[in-house]
Order: sequence, then structure tokens, then C-alpha cells
Amino acid sequence: MPAIEALMLIAVAAFLGLVALIVIVVVGIHHEEDEESLLRGKAPGMAATLTRRVVGLYVRKIESPALHSRRPEDQIPWYEHSI
Repeated sequence: MPAIEALMLIAVAAFLGLVALIVIVVVGIHHEEDEESLLRGKAPGMAATLTRRVVGLYVRKIESPALHSRRPEDQIPWYEHSI
């Protein structure tokens, strides 16, 4: 019986940790929306920083040369590419 109780304790702790993480992410998203800081680089707080890490959002600067290396007008259509 102690093994079952230990498994139940682990399951409850994991569930409470998940609920806490969900609450932190919701708070972080709320801070991001209030500050409108998503494209400005630095997150407005620890909850927003954790939210960016959990959600997997890494914002690149808009002036990045990789984004504007080729314009769509300069590219040939997909059906004209050589095989």
C-alpha cells in the first residue's frame, strides 16, 4: 500500500505543478498583451519570460537581413525550378 500512496502523491504533485504552470502562462500572456511588448524584444516580467520559453516564441527583429534577403518578385515560380 505505501507504493500506491507514493504514486498518488506524485500524481497529485505533478497535477498541481501543471496547474501552477498554466496559471503562470496565462498571467504572462496577459502581461504581454497589456504592454504590447511581443515585438519589442524584452519581456515585461518573469511570468512573460517564462511564457515565452514555455510557448516557444523567439522574436526576431524585423530589420533582420534574413527576412528581407529576397523579395517574392525576384524569385522564379516553383514550377520553373530545375529538378
